Amino acid sequence: MSTQPSYARLQEHIRELEAELLRLRTDYREVQATNTQLEQFIQHSLDPIVITDARGVIVKSNKAFTLMLGYPQQEIIGKQIHEFHATEKSYECTSGEQITITGDYLSAQSTAFNAFMKTGSIAGITSYYVNKDNQAVPAEQNIISLHDSQGTLSGSFAVIRDMSARLRAEMELKKSEERFRTFFELAPDTIFLSDLTGTFIDGNRAAEKLVGYSREELIGQNYFNLSLLSPEQFPLAMELLQKNVAGLPTGPDEFRLTKKDGETISVEISTFPIHLQGQDLVLGVTRDITERKQAEDRVRRARDFLEKIFNTIGEGVFVTDHEGTIVRGNKMLADMTGYTEDSLKGMHYASLYAKDICPDDSSPVMDRLLNEGFVQAVEAQYKRRDGSLFAAEVNLRSLKDSGDAITGAVAAVRDVSERKRAEAALKESEERFRVLATSAPDAIVAVDRNGTIVFWNEGARNMFGYTENEILGESASILISEENREADRAGFEKAKKEKKSFFSGRHFYGNGLRKDGTSFPDELSIGTWQTESGPYFIAVVRDITERKRAEEALKAAHDDLEIKVSERTQDLEEANTALRVLLKGRDEDKSALEEKVLFNVKELVEPYIEKLQSSGLNERQTAYLETLETNLKDIISPFLRGLSMKHLKLTPTETQVANHIRHGRRTKEIAERMNLGTKTVEFHRDNIRKKCGIQNKKINLRTFLESLS
Repeated sequence: MSTQPSYARLQEHIRELEAELLRLRTDYREVQATNTQLEQFIQHSLDPIVITDARGVIVKSNKAFTLMLGYPQQEIIGKQIHEFHATEKSYECTSGEQITITGDYLSAQSTAFNAFMKTGSIAGITSYYVNKDNQAVPAEQNIISLHDSQGTLSGSFAVIRDMSARLRAEMELKKSEERFRTFFELAPDTIFLSDLTGTFIDGNRAAEKLVGYSREELIGQNYFNLSLLSPEQFPLAMELLQKNVAGLPTGPDEFRLTKKDGETISVEISTFPIHLQGQDLVLGVTRDITERKQAEDRVRRARDFLEKIFNTIGEGVFVTDHEGTIVRGNKMLADMTGYTEDSLKGMHYASLYAKDICPDDSSPVMDRLLNEGFVQAVEAQYKRRDGSLFAAEVNLRSLKDSGDAITGAVAAVRDVSERKRAEAALKESEERFRVLATSAPDAIVAVDRNGTIVFWNEGARNMFGYTENEILGESASILISEENREADRAGFEKAKKEKKSFFSGRHFYGNGLRKDGTSFPDELSIGTWQTESGPYFIAVVRDITERKRAEEALKAAHDDLEIKVSERTQDLEEANTALRVLLKGRDEDKSALEEKVLFNVKELVEPYIEKLQSSGLNERQTAYLETLETNLKDIISPFLRGLSMKHLKLTPTETQVANHIRHGRRTKEIAERMNLGTKTVEFHRDNIRKKCGIQNKKINLRTFLESLS
């Protein structure tokens, strides 16, 4: 049988392999382009980015990092990252404040670093860098560890946020991207021949290199017996071999091969049934795709990493093409503007501005972006989907391809509405304070933690005689009389340690000293506020000379009044004594008269009334007698309240019963105590009411008896 058709098939397959090699080279160029884009992202990032090796040595930094520190690139690369960190001392901060780096701060940084070494990442840690002018730069860092393909720590990737601007309310994070170095080695493909049972007939040198076996070791061996395939891959290999037996080609199919030295590699295998030299054989083409699989995994992890940054960054971010059409916007931008991420795609960036502009309108901002490649901290009015407006701060960076042609732009948008409101409120507050302090008649003086005068109003000038130019920067001690300075100094040191509430509602008194050397009494109300450099104090000072004079005059008048009151009181006491004697005599006369009237009625009238009642009077006489008795009782009733029990002529038993009633005891209890029957006690009660003149009247007997003295 002629072998020409089989060789022609082999030549055709070789041409297919050449075409596949061309495709692989194209893929490699695409990977290189991706790598270039990653490099451009790092260099064009709005945030400083630093990459270090495993020892902390800086191996790469972007332009934003050099701008933040003020050092050129060559003075940064090769240095330890900690050389640019603040040490334990005081600095002028780029935000305009004085800061002191303490041991506690350094300890916290060390703790964060140790946590980073364990977890491999750290987010939101605030550190202080030192720029070329020896100023402290506050920065927020997000750091992840970098590892090589074997998983060994190879360095770190840090995205840094310059936090110098005090008025920036949001933390700024920029898109960052881990640079992945991918390299595909284009090795020649492996070609082998086997029979329909899987026994090797022949193979090229690439096959020897691929699996580590020599040609002699391969020929005559069945690949099911060489441990090239793991047992779980046998079913697929048998299925493909059966297709070859049926005259069908297969592949490409992926397998994991174990080389002679135990190394495992990923391959793609394509098989073709051929008839060669009188035999039905299988032509197999094996391509090592290990590098490609690793590259795909690295690219996937890089894309996942960039996707997480893109969607978790604390700012609205969008990417446009070269015409300004938005091709991607993150969730923060969608939440900020009221659109969805999908609806942002295809919009022109100008649609987000409050002012309607045409896509082709030129502007100074766009001109700067085209000429310089980036624009930072541009303020603009943005428009939400519902038409409401908000103030925004925008950073722009152009994107370029490998030929340096602009392909689009990336923009980071920060909502600064709260910052604007805070600025307006602060300005209004400062203006109110300025007007109040300037127009206040009292002296208003502010000092720093060292006691140096930092504020002086017109009232202070009028009170002490110093002009603002003369007094600012001077020690506040020159305003205090010499005899009080030492005590005031000790009090000031104590005040610096007190809480703010210590001064609330309190007034302090002392003696002020004018420019001309005269002293005067003063009263101070003190307030305090805390800053990074320490406490500040503000005092409202009042000259209380006139008050002191008035208090002294008032005291003298008070003393004189006390003397006069004492003398007048003595005169009144003597008059009151005489009056009390007269009133007492009158009361005694009144009591004597009441007792005499009651006695005469009881002794001289009532006995005869009783005799008349028992003398057998007719009906009319009896009526007259009852009327006479009733009228008589009405006449003497005003005197009954002053009646004593001794005038009632009670029997001894009635007297005992009356005393029990006065003490609140009931009839049953009285009967038990006196060993009498309850009806007997009731009989005595009726006699007592009758002798008291309150029979058949709604008057409580106990209350009446208690009123008798």
